[in-house]
Amino acid sequence: MNKKTGVNERCVVDFSVIDKEFSFTLGKVNYIKARQPLNAHIHENKIEIVYIVKGEQIYNVKDKDYVVQSGECFIVYADELHSTGCNPEDKAYFYYFIINLNKHKNNLIGYGDIEGDNIVNLVNNNQDRVFKGSTKIADIFDNLIQIPFKNVPYKKTIIRNLVSELLLNVIECKNTHDDDYYNNTMQNITDYIEENIYSNISISELAEICRLSETRFKTKFKNQFGMPPHEYILRRKIGTAKILLSTTDMTITDVAFTLSFSSSQYFATVFKRFTCMSPKDYKKISSEK
Repeated sequence: MNKKTGVNERCVVDFSVIDKEFSFTLGKVNYIKARQPLNAHIHENKIEIVYIVKGEQIYNVKDKDYVVQSGECFIVYADELHSTGCNPEDKAYFYYFIINLNKHKNNLIGYGDIEGDNIVNLVNNNQDRVFKGSTKIADIFDNLIQIPFKNVPYKKTIIRNLVSELLLNVIECKNTHDDDYYNNTMQNITDYIEENIYSNISISELAEICRLSETRFKTKFKNQFGMPPHEYILRRKIGTAKILLSTTDMTITDVAFTLSFSSSQYFATVFKRFTCMSPKDYKKISSEK
């Protein structure tokens, strides 16, 4: 029922072990460093709901990349081929929940044909694949993954209630469009970072743009993006470095100093942290494509 890899990096619970009628699985992942890309696969007749607690992941569905950041949900619908594309599984803390909705629409998540169908249809509304989630979803996942290991006589009832609550929260979040979430002062910051990606960007200058102290800026930024501003800047620089290494004749040292890294050694260390390979290996693989 429970599988672990690394040092508490992954916990997976298959609820069919508790009740063969439960057709769902919940995973909790806490990667402390980037991993190799997730291979393409499908979940037959099942959808997958991902909630990013901290960090970000890039998922690929139908040859399109989706960047999912801290506080956001991502849904893969039934029978869709998906992976992380050529992107590594990133340093991040997240949950994923895989469920056969149609199997449970009348005995777990709804009452009668009409209500069960309505819930399934609302979750399956694929107009929104990435959307802002809520901390309530993380709380439900945390409770749900612990229940199988507790000695309580009403375990199955708690599981049913938590799954119902989860899906209703997902529906609510999908139907809530907070324009300020994408259009606030942080948008100016990310634009500034992109425009000055080749410079040595300081936290103090970013805080000044927001008219905040450095401490308050760091807190606000991390709450929005799930990572400190310095890490975000490094991620964006590595993204640019990948483009330069694969599309130009620039040397690794040239790329490092063009992006204002203090040394090519430090650049190589950061590059490998986020891509699972050295700049040299990345440039070689890119040239062979």
